[in-house]
Amino acid sequence: MPSDPIEIVKLSTYAKGDLFEERVYEYLKRELEQGDLWFSPKFSQIFRKKKYYSREREDFIVFDISIEVKRPELDEPSLIVLIECKHYESTIPVNDIEEFCSKIGQVTGVNVKGVFASASAFQAGAFKVAKNKGVAVVRHFDAEGFKWELSRPLLMRSLSLAARQRAQIEHGMVEPQYQPSAYTAYAWTSVGFTNAWQGVMQDFMNGVKDDPAVREMLSVKRQPAKHRVAFVSKTAIEARTQELLNAAGYVGGNVDLQSLIAQERQISGLTVHFRDESKSALGRISFHPPQINIFTQDHEAPLSRFTLAHELGHFFLGHGQYLRHEEVRSDDLEITASSRIPLSDIERLEWQANMFASYLLLPRRALLERFALIAEIYGMRNRGHGILYVDKQAVNYGNFKLVLGNLSHHFRVSKTAVRLRLAGLGVLVDKLNH
Repeated sequence: MPSDPIEIVKLSTYAKGDLFEERVYEYLKRELEQGDLWFSPKFSQIFRKKKYYSREREDFIVFDISIEVKRPELDEPSLIVLIECKHYESTIPVNDIEEFCSKIGQVTGVNVKGVFASASAFQAGAFKVAKNKGVAVVRHFDAEGFKWELSRPLLMRSLSLAARQRAQIEHGMVEPQYQPSAYTAYAWTSVGFTNAWQGVMQDFMNGVKDDPAVREMLSVKRQPAKHRVAFVSKTAIEARTQELLNAAGYVGGNVDLQSLIAQERQISGLTVHFRDESKSALGRISFHPPQINIFTQDHEAPLSRFTLAHELGHFFLGHGQYLRHEEVRSDDLEITASSRIPLSDIERLEWQANMFASYLLLPRRALLERFALIAEIYGMRNRGHGILYVDKQAVNYGNFKLVLGNLSHHFRVSKTAVRLRLAGLGVLVDKLNH
């Protein structure tokens, strides 16, 4: 065992580098096997610590990771991607990029592309050097802290990114403390910025000089639509919740989520656990296998019930095709206040889950029947503005508080959830929040 503190630090740095290299390798291997890395898995292989001959050295150079894409009738690959992995405490200096480019330049005879992958941020000048040398630089993030871990990136093409997105990626690559919410990698390639390894590999494949038909054969092209997350209407979401309620034998009152979960456990193996509180998250869902964690021991609190219903929304709406896991945080539930369907893919998933939670916990028929009963008991009438109209007048505000309090208690949801659901049904005319 080394006793010199400097030697201990060096060993620690090397160990971190090896772990990072292994993590990148396992990620790329999985993406390649699934056909999610742009290269056809049938004609591609990934290696670790493979040697490539250098004429200058008259010897072999070992590269951390390499990917070879080869036409079946040829001995030599059509494309070799050589990847160097680094994990520093400080930013990646420009000298490291230059040294890597020098090694890449010594591997000749085939179409060779280089990727410098780092867990650390890059010095700003790294982009200029990489551009001039024709290599890509990638900052690969640890997905453990992600709010969303995507099954595959929802954005792939570097050229299609908006200026705001490009600026965010560039910032994320040079800011040491930056941590994204979803995307595994931020990268710069010869054509610009991308938020996915797929964007890097796509640019490399486009540079292959083979016949277009051959290039097509070697590629797996998954061109994203304008919105890759499928549109699901409010009507369809509400219909799905009603199916589940009918299957669980719901007849009224607060929805028994545990009964619904017990039934689903027999079908898919879905499990739900209540854990100690988390500083950052209210709940979390993983899809393979299906498991939900709610970070509170109070099963019946309105917030924990809505959080659980939100995560059930991700599950029952099939969001596992987009996500490996998701965390819900307090600010995510605020999206319920908007009836506008979000434009971004990630926000669309959250919007759908929130709509599902609202419809599941406050079923239309049961809610309207309970509201009609309250209105009859307290003599509420439509005086030209709707039965439940709230403004600053004391009588209107009094009725509003009475209805929200009663329904909140009856269905065990928050008053905010009740207010938004009633407004969505056209029952509440809310002048206080307009």
